[in-house]
Amino acid sequence: MFKKLLFIFVATLITANIALADENLSVEAKPTLKVFTNFSAPFEEDAAVGFNLDRVYLGTKYSFGKEFSGKVVLDIGNPKNGSSLERTAYVKNAYITWNKNNFSLSGGLVGTKQFKVQEKSWGYRYIAKSFQDGYKYGASADAGIVAAYKIGKVAEIDLSVLNGEGYKTLNSDNNFRYGLGLTVKPVKGLTLRVYGDMHTFTEPEEDSEGMANQMNVNAFLGYSHDKFSIGAEYNMLQNVKWVENQNFSGLSAYGKVNLCKKANVFARYDMQMSNTLDGMDDPWHLEGDESALYLGVEWKAAEILKLAPNFRMVMPAEDGADAEMAVFVNCEFKI
Repeated sequence: MFKKLLFIFVATLITANIALADENLSVEAKPTLKVFTNFSAPFEEDAAVGFNLDRVYLGTKYSFGKEFSGKVVLDIGNPKNGSSLERTAYVKNAYITWNKNNFSLSGGLVGTKQFKVQEKSWGYRYIAKSFQDGYKYGASADAGIVAAYKIGKVAEIDLSVLNGEGYKTLNSDNNFRYGLGLTVKPVKGLTLRVYGDMHTFTEPEEDSEGMANQMNVNAFLGYSHDKFSIGAEYNMLQNVKWVENQNFSGLSAYGKVNLCKKANVFARYDMQMSNTLDGMDDPWHLEGDESALYLGVEWKAAEILKLAPNFRMVMPAEDGADAEMAVFVNCEFKI
């Protein structure tokens, strides 16, 4: 049923596009390219040192008329799944958006709203993913529908109905992820956001023992100024992968200080934890529990080029596990 609704939605937008084109309204397209690369030097003995190509985003933004726009983006990166492939390519985005007054509606393989505000506040996606993205609380893109409504200049509410499987596996089950978020900007520079979603579990009753809907809740508070910006978020994921009583929770805090027009210093601290309802001292995923620290300097060499030498330290929660430290020089090139 959901697939049929999504098809009807996209077909309607395409039909509207044709109608607009018949009225001789201009159609504009702009190619986009974004490249993330780095040089890494881990402190561990015998660790690989060298240059890496993290990610390439290649796509097109387009608009037709005043109300319709869209994007198609190809994501090329390391699969990191143990395969022999050095690079794999995925369609990251392929959607159409209708904007009318303060309302927008997007359908297709859309960018999700789950942690978009936090990612923008962090501001260094080419160095590291934001917390929820990095620790797999959700995907940055998914197949489905996303609606948003701006309440003046103070607030925006967003609603999403998604497959819940991200952009690499588009539809392998009958489960859906329903999300609702609210972003408020009460004064200049200050942003508050709360978000929650439910990822349903719809397997046959005989296979449902010990399983439950996955629930995600997060809250963000940030402040941005000409000279600096800071942000902090709390994240909780209950019934991870639908297994009842398996929970994740985590904190992330980050900030930057502008040294001049082209340079700034930044820092970030993450803490990822697993626990059951019995308490914080009962981790079920200890091998993934950790704290992480990022410290660095960013230099905007040109409008299209950023360089950021930085230090990273990951501290596993397991007793006796050594901290992992490394020096990176990250680079973002985009047009």
